[in-house]
Amino acid sequence: MILKDKKILIMGLRNKWSIAYGIAQAAHQNGATLLFTYRKKEYETKMRELVSAFPGSQIYQLEDASEDEKVEQTLRQIKEENGAIDGIVHAIANANPEDLHRDFIETSKEGYWHALEVSAYSFVMIARIAKKIGLLREKASLVTL
Repeated sequence: MILKDKKILIMGLRNKWSIAYGIAQAAHQNGATLLFTYRKKEYETKMRELVSAFPGSQIYQLEDASEDEKVEQTLRQIKEENGAIDGIVHAIANANPEDLHRDFIETSKEGYWHALEVSAYSFVMIARIAKKIGLLREKASLVTL
């Protein structure tokens, strides 16, 4: 059990078919304690059902991964309740629904920047804030999808 006594935060889990779920399964099978974030309050019940496959896991609401204050608030709560962690898996992705329902070449500039900010830049912001508040143990791993 190579992850025994390790705490891993998985951000962006959506369903049992997501890559994040596969990562959670592998980490749990190897002894990790898992922490998860979810976005909308109305997803809480679904998240509780999903993570019930991983006994001992906890979930935290992260309302908006593009807002520094909301990210810091959630990460501070995670630290207060769990201490420092050993890794973060960033699987957060978001795009405007109207951009997803038309041809890719019709993506709006605003929609593109929104998707980039939430799906890519949020990883940088999360890593920076996690380091700043002391959430990460020395030699913690950061992974993004």
